[in-house]
Amino acid sequence: MTKIIAISLLGILLIASNSCKKITNPNNNGEVKDTLSYDFLTTRVFIEFVDANTNQHIKSNGSDRLKVELKGDSKDAIADIIGLQKEIYYPENGFISFGILPEYNPSISSPINFILIASINNYLMISRDIKISEVGDYYVKISMVNLDDPPEGIMVKKVEGVGNLYDGFLHDDVEISTENEEAKITIHGGTRLLNSDTNNLNGKLNISLFYYNLNFDPSFESFSGGIIGNIEEHNSIENALFYPGGYVTIKVYDSDGKEGAFIESKSIDLFVNIASELTNLKTGLSYQSGDIINLISYDDNAGTWIYEKSDTVKIDANGILYVNTTTASLNNISLSNYKINSCDDASGFNITGNCQQDQTIQLSGILRKSDDDSFISDITLVGNKSEELYFSGNIGNNSVYIDWLPITVGCKINPSYNPTTIENMCLGPGVDINLMKGVGDLKSIEATFLGRCSSDTNYIILPSFGLWVKNIDAVTDWKWYSMEKGKAQIYDLTIGQTYIFGVYFDGVWKEWRATIREDSKLDFNIEFSDGICNDVFGIF
Repeated sequence: MTKIIAISLLGILLIASNSCKKITNPNNNGEVKDTLSYDFLTTRVFIEFVDANTNQHIKSNGSDRLKVELKGDSKDAIADIIGLQKEIYYPENGFISFGILPEYNPSISSPINFILIASINNYLMISRDIKISEVGDYYVKISMVNLDDPPEGIMVKKVEGVGNLYDGFLHDDVEISTENEEAKITIHGGTRLLNSDTNNLNGKLNISLFYYNLNFDPSFESFSGGIIGNIEEHNSIENALFYPGGYVTIKVYDSDGKEGAFIESKSIDLFVNIASELTNLKTGLSYQSGDIINLISYDDNAGTWIYEKSDTVKIDANGILYVNTTTASLNNISLSNYKINSCDDASGFNITGNCQQDQTIQLSGILRKSDDDSFISDITLVGNKSEELYFSGNIGNNSVYIDWLPITVGCKINPSYNPTTIENMCLGPGVDINLMKGVGDLKSIEATFLGRCSSDTNYIILPSFGLWVKNIDAVTDWKWYSMEKGKAQIYDLTIGQTYIFGVYFDGVWKEWRATIREDSKLDFNIEFSDGICNDVFGIF
């Protein structure tokens, strides 16, 4: 269901009164048109979804579409980039764009926090907590695990048609373990299994057990909750940085396809190997036998880790660390200690240096802990390089560093700033990133995007969306640019090469192709649906 929000209608009035003017339509023989500048969503969140193994974008497959649901205290502050709110959003071509409504003003003292839940058939559902603390542009990359093609480090074991359920109660024990017994669970006879609506599961069980080897980045990158998130302990919720030693996901379905969400009457036996190379926050050393570690479970709907209990790390005859415990949870379970963040930083970054080519910038890298080099998060900064750029997570007072990915275009990161070390984001001011001139002269072109409504051709809409561009021969290398009032300055193009230009709005992906010439002029038309023209722009 689409929710037409009052602020959109107010925005229409503001657009009509302050931003409506006559311009010459460059694509229609000089005919003069009325224009509406759609630019009242000044804080934007751009999100891309990729396969954790192939890094290719997750696309719709016929009626099987990637779905996104938003939850959390600030859910009502978020709308699709076109200005409409929905119960379910549908990314296209692996992209979706949101905006913060003008009546909500994000700040360090009053951040916008929401939980994004993404799901599509044959992939593990994933949840991410997103924090917006300042006005500006934000970029989030989300990796999802294909059940049949997981990335390196994630082991999957499936069993189908096991056990017998009577009125939700399992008759006999059911055991499942990964191939080399890195993780093992036992669901005991007499356990009652229910779905999220507290209805009994029936028939036989189909169970999948996922073990995440934390020696590999994709394991950190693709589990729900992430390494920066909220933890509920003793009825208090705090933002924290996690130091996991082991992680598993348990998925249980009955014969009718209902997913298990709760268990009653008995606990599940859980065995998990612990990564000996990772740091135990409580000791400052790598995990060792005898260490105390917390068992926490992740509530996708609340976007919160929940403390269950503490356990002791043990060691077997082969020198492998493990925890043997019990849990009352299904889905996502972590053996992890954690550090409460002592501040809500805005994670601001300042671009310095002598590179003058690119005004719109996109910098991508990996955020890591300084103490053990383990993965925290993908990080992508986007925006105008003359303004402060922001990360959608809370780095807090933790010692971290960013390994920046190579940039082979007009601007590149000064090697002395790669990696970029951050000792304490709470102290301020923002972190400097120095750019220097990159490769030789590349083509820069201003592209024009003109929106139209078939119901009234006297208007031209000048949108403010995100724009993605890639060489036609590239597989995944999309580059982001900012579009504002129908204009986007595109950098780092090569004359003679053909590029794809794409935009997302309201569950729609529009793309165009153009070969770059010395005198190229890029003008693209966007035909908006009658619904958008009516509900957003007030054009009937």
